[in-house]
Order: sequence, then structure tokens, then C-alpha cells
Amino acid sequence: MRPSDDELRPLMAAYQQGSEEAFRELYMKTADAVERCVRRWSDSSRAADLTQDAFLQIHRARRTYRPDMPLMPWMLAIARHVALQALRTRGRRVSLAELVDAPVPSGEAAFAARHDLEVAMRELPEDQREALWLTEIEGFTSAEIARITGASDGAVRVRVTRARQKLKKVIDE
Repeated sequence: MRPSDDELRPLMAAYQQGSEEAFRELYMKTADAVERCVRRWSDSSRAADLTQDAFLQIHRARRTYRPDMPLMPWMLAIARHVALQALRTRGRRVSLAELVDAPVPSGEAAFAARHDLEVAMRELPEDQREALWLTEIEGFTSAEIARITGASDGAVRVRVTRARQKLKKVIDE
């Protein structure tokens, strides 16, 4: 379960003022979400290192955080940037296996369903795949996704709608 912004903002404010204890608590509450974000956009064998890189960037940018804005989208935007920068540096693309990381029950039906989902997801443009993932798997609102990706709120809603329509069409076929 994702911690609420009401519990994270005071920690960030204290961290901005230099509290190491606030940072430790903030880290404990957000590290899993930051790692999931990094893992989705990078080689999973590098996820731990990139998570630490993301927190280093968060530390460097901590004074730019505005307390009137939600904290998790701000942190995940930084984590996403770190992971994508690592991909560009390595010169490779994200594989669908890295994007679809949800556990699936065993059995032939589950395997077939996952395969169908992977095939359908492959048909989506990257921006739609990302918006759908952040909405359906991570549970972010379109406004939060807009802050993470840099797209407008309306563009995110359009991407999610189009992604759902395309998935339904591909799976129905």
C-alpha cells in the first residue's frame, strides 16, 4: 500500500531542513515504490543500484520540491528519469518482460492469459503502455501521472483510454 501524501509531506519538509531521521523514515516508506518504478524501466539486475542513484538524485533535488505538490509523483519522476537515462547510456530498449512484471498463477490458462496480455501490450505505443501501467498497476491518478511523465492531465487520460480500447480490441480478436 502506498503511503499517503499527508504522511510523506511532513517527512520531506523535515528532510529539507536537514533531518536525517526524516530521510530514513521517508526512505523506508518510499523505497519500494521507487524500486518498482526503476525496475519497470531498467534491467532488473541493476534495479538496486539505480534505486540508490534515484535517491541520490532525490537528495540533490530535495530543495526544489514544493510542499504544495504531491511528493510521490515528484519522486517517481526523478526515478523514471534515472532509469531511462541508464537505458539510453546502455543503448537498449525496455523489453515487455520488464514492463509486465505482475505475478501470474500457474497453469496453462494463466500462461495463455499472460501471453495474450503481453502480445496485446506489445501493440501499444510506449506512452500508452506507461500510462496504463501507472494507472492500473500502480494506482496513480491521471494528474499524478502527468507530473511523473511531464504530459498534460488530459493527454494522460487520452493515453489510458486509447490503451484500454486497443487492448480490448487485440484481446477480443
